[in-house]
Amino acid sequence: MRSVKSAAARSRARHPHAQRARLFLKVQDLERQNGNFRLLATMTQMGKSARKWEGETRMLDADLVRHCVGDIKSLIYHLAGPPAMVDAMQEMLRRAGIAESDIRSEEFYGY
Repeated sequence: MRSVKSAAARSRARHPHAQRARLFLKVQDLERQNGNFRLLATMTQMGKSARKWEGETRMLDADLVRHCVGDIKSLIYHLAGPPAMVDAMQEMLRRAGIAESDIRSEEFYGY
């Protein structure tokens, strides 16, 4: 029986998550290049991952943001992702006392 990886390599099929991986690497590069930019990535469903993850595994909430950045009210937040995730993050930030003017967002589908 052929493996899925070798079959995909032979057919030159694109991995369904290749674009996500490239975007994640690009955002990590941006963080390294800009001391004012902080990426807070978390993997909450490790059972579904084929790769080892050394990063955060908790659900993203105000306590996790405080743990990572300290004073959460001194920041500007940029949210991007599926509408349900962006809405949930906006609500979490509002409940934490973040002003609407300090929350930027962009919604997109496909993830």
